[in-house]
Order: sequence, then C-alpha cells, then structure tokens
Amino acid sequence: TIGKIPKKLQRFFKPLKHHFAHNAWEHFWALVMAITISHGTTIDRLTKALRGSTHRTNHGEFLWRTIWDESLIMRNIALDMLRSLRKKKDRQLFFIIDETQTLKRAKIMDAVGTVHLHSTGTYAKGHMILKACLYYRGITIPWGSWLYVKKEHARKLHLPFRKLTELAAEAIATATLPSQFTVTALFDSFYLCPPVVKACKQRKWHYIGVAKANRNFTVGNVSRRLGRYGRNVLHNCGRWHSIKGLRTA
Repeated sequence: TIGKIPKKLQRFFKPLKHHFAHNAWEHFWALVMAITISHGTTIDRLTKALRGSTHRTNHGEFLWRTIWDESLIMRNIALDMLRSLRKKKDRQLFFIIDETQTLKRAKIMDAVGTVHLHSTGTYAKGHMILKACLYYRGITIPWGSWLYVKKEHARKLHLPFRKLTELAAEAIATATLPSQFTVTALFDSFYLCPPVVKACKQRKWHYIGVAKANRNFTVGNVSRRLGRYGRNVLHNCGRWHSIKGLRTA
C-alpha cells in the first residue's frame, strides 16, 4: 500500500505542491500514485491501495469541489520532463493532436451526447475529448485535454461553442513550448483544415497531416486532385524520414 511519496518520485511531485492547499495536496499525490500502481479506474479501487486513507467520499469531494488548475499542472509536468530529456543535438519535437471518446453510463451528466466509437464503428453515449501530447526522443508526454461540448449543450451550460478543429487550433496557438525545439504538428485528415493550418503557420511550426486522395489541392491557383498530385510530388522530390521508438511517459 501507499503511505508516502517514494524518494525517487519526490523530484516529480515537488514542483507541483504550491498549486494545492495542504489537504488537497495529500489527496492529489496519493491518487496519482494509486492510479499509476493499481491501474484502477474508480475511487473505491484506488483508495484500497492507500495506507491509512480517509473515506473514499473525501477523495471524491477533492475531485469534485477543490479548485485547482489541472491543465496548468499537466503542462508543468510535461515541461519539466521535456527539460530533463533535452539534448542539444535533438531539436525535433512533435506535437500530436487527436480525439478520443469516453463512454458514460450516468443518465444526468453535463455535455454527454451521442458519439461515434471508432474502435467498434457503433454509436453510444459519452464525451468527445481532444487530446494533445508531445513526442520527443521516443517518449510520449501528455500535454492537455479539451472537452468538446456540442452546440445544444453549450447553450444550456452558457459556454461558447467551439468546433473540434477550433479547439485544436487553440491548443496549437496557446502551447508554451521552449524555443530550443523545432516543433512539427501531427494530425489526421480531419484536422487538416484552415484554422489548424493557420495556427501552425502563425507559430512557424511545420505540420504533417493525412489527406484523402479525393480532396482538392490548390497549387499556383490551379486546383488539382490530391491523390494524383501527391504521387507525383513524392516520386519527384519525396524524402524518407523515420521516427524511432515509442514509449509512454
């Protein structure tokens, strides 16, 4: 069971402590440790891994009521890890964007709607979440998450409606990454659109996206079918690049 922060992990947690009140801090590090070790997904299972833990409802209250900037904390962790991994000769950093679906069984929950599950090809009730991560020297580092709220739900919750592509563009525009890196954004065909491309250009980032062969591509004011044009470009001036290794941190 978990009773305190191990010495080897104190460097990881120490920079985050000032973001929390004392009681909230005890809940935070304990739950993070429990999630990492037990791979549990419910408060009841997580608290069983904690030594001398308070009742599970107290941990639930922490997640529900305590005010703390989880996005800022995640970015701080990512930047700290990035700095520890940095080597002068390795300047290439990838910023990866994609969406995921989380199923929800609760009948009453904000912003729950019908989502398409890519893994099964079926529809179900849940949340759509935009995810961003960093990829550097073979290691994947979580960067941020943004909940997609449909227009009808945004109106009820008094929130501004933003499309998934607009959330992706905002994620790129607001990413505070060290200037020592050369950043390339990676995304699929859904995000290869004017808002995301514009955000990449404003940041002076390279970007790599997947586009369907039937899409049109304008070159020199001439519209061309991407499938045919792309094959010729790759044949004439394409270059192979490899990204070695894949580990999650």
